[in-house]
Amino acid sequence: MNSEDFYDSIAEQYDTFFQDESSKEEDAKVKEHLLAFDKLSEKRVLDIGCGTGLLLEMVDIVDYIGIDPSHAMLDVFKKKFPNKTALKTEFEDYHWLNNREVLISLYGSISYIDPNYLSDYLTHYHGEFYFMFYNDKYKPVTYDKAGNTAEHNNLFKYKFIDKWLKGANIFFLGNYVIFTSLENL
Repeated sequence: MNSEDFYDSIAEQYDTFFQDESSKEEDAKVKEHLLAFDKLSEKRVLDIGCGTGLLLEMVDIVDYIGIDPSHAMLDVFKKKFPNKTALKTEFEDYHWLNNREVLISLYGSISYIDPNYLSDYLTHYHGEFYFMFYNDKYKPVTYDKAGNTAEHNNLFKYKFIDKWLKGANIFFLGNYVIFTSLENL
């Protein structure tokens, strides 16, 4: 099962997978990180792998675009945030990256993007960013909940880290490695 079909199959239950205390604590820490962006709510933000809209639950962003390949996840998103823009597209097919001031990808969504494409594309991007990659050998909780065995690209498969993210600040949070333009988190 590819990742789009997998997330389509769990979209209606997705948010319920993260109601435990550990997930809520992780969300609180991520929200604290995001609020460290100067005036994030006023910037032009692209949410890569927006899913059901977790970023908007954390921060009210005026100029927001979310992208996700799962139509079912976007159906849930649109019920929760009918006045926000979310597009069904793969990152590789989204071509307006440079009109966004901040790129955000929460909880491993960026780990599904082709690393070579991401490397080439981000070479031309000069804005702020917050990317949460799956840590090496981490299997997402959603896989256990839904019985999926699909593979994703873990952090160490990303050859571009030395090329593009070399100057990024690196932080660890649970099963994630965060690469960001933010300092002192």
